[in-house]
Amino acid sequence: MNLLRILQPPIYPPASLARLVPLTGPAAFFLRFVRLLHSILTLPLLLLAVFLPSDTSCPPIIDPSWRLSQRLFARLVSQGVWFLTYGLPPAFLEDGRHQMDGDNVMLYLVGGGFVSGAPLEGPLAWSLAGRLCLPIFCANYRKTTTDRSTAFPAALHDSLAAYSHLLMLGYAPSNIFLVGDSAGGGLCVTLTLYLASAGLPTPAGVIALSPWLDLTCSECSHIFNKGTDLLNSAQLHTAIAVYTANFPSPASASSSSGKPIHSTASLTAFGPAHPFFSPSLLPPTHPLLGALAQTHTRFLITYGAAERFADEDARFARSLKGAGVRGLEVDVELGGWHNCGLLPVGKNGCVERVLRKLKAFVEAGTGVDKNSGSDVALN
Repeated sequence: MNLLRILQPPIYPPASLARLVPLTGPAAFFLRFVRLLHSILTLPLLLLAVFLPSDTSCPPIIDPSWRLSQRLFARLVSQGVWFLTYGLPPAFLEDGRHQMDGDNVMLYLVGGGFVSGAPLEGPLAWSLAGRLCLPIFCANYRKTTTDRSTAFPAALHDSLAAYSHLLMLGYAPSNIFLVGDSAGGGLCVTLTLYLASAGLPTPAGVIALSPWLDLTCSECSHIFNKGTDLLNSAQLHTAIAVYTANFPSPASASSSSGKPIHSTASLTAFGPAHPFFSPSLLPPTHPLLGALAQTHTRFLITYGAAERFADEDARFARSLKGAGVRGLEVDVELGGWHNCGLLPVGKNGCVERVLRKLKAFVEAGTGVDKNSGSDVALN
């Protein structure tokens, strides 16, 4: 299990530079682009690798000592860029901070089709930190490889461990917000459903950005939006195959009769159509959504109308509304592609609007009446 305990933001822009060098917009995008190219700066490590133990059975470019040196130097350069740009970390990140009661925190689960992605290499964690001024806990859950031990439920176990760790730090469930994009957004939903099914405390809110909620790829938008989205069928089906390797194909649904929804028998019976894989397939009358409706958890779902996940995201939102889940908000970007609210390329207005929406959602959660039956408008 590889959990990365980082209460973001490790770097805030100094007050005098906040307007000149913001965490969002073209300036931040340029810096992130530079960070993607920082591997070029690792060329001097050729000299360092000479002095490290070398395995002569493999070429230098994949030599373990070379890879270790490259990674260490790349991280040093990456942190150096942010330090020179934004200054020292704020005081609240110092070790020994235990008074968490009443403070909000966000648990971020990165996207990447369950097979790739690092929470600090994309813009979302940094943008949220700068806009919301909240600590961001990034859980670098295990990504799926050909090793079946990294397939489901490994990612769910790591996400649950990260959520439990926040509770151990002193955060109340009513102050924890889950946020994730793409597969990470789907994992946020799965984690919340698991907590509800097990009778465990659920988070204050779930922010799902272009979430992947149907691993059966059965919705029409997978066909109609194929030419307008960034995703392709080969990527999706490869990710599905390795992520569901432990439960590849559905068995007889009757074999799970009377078994809990989170049991192995239930997962084996439904395969990729199981609610933990494809929550958008849940009808509004399903007991799992009924249990979720009894909690205080609110949902914010954003997606683009031209992306492949559009229909499944819309369907899940309708199911939540039909089940009586309170505090539901849905934001749709017309003509938007997958993760258009995160990628500042051609949709800068959408990025800004989504960030404002996230900020309002979190701020509303601090004063929401958890016993109220009123819903936020479903756009």
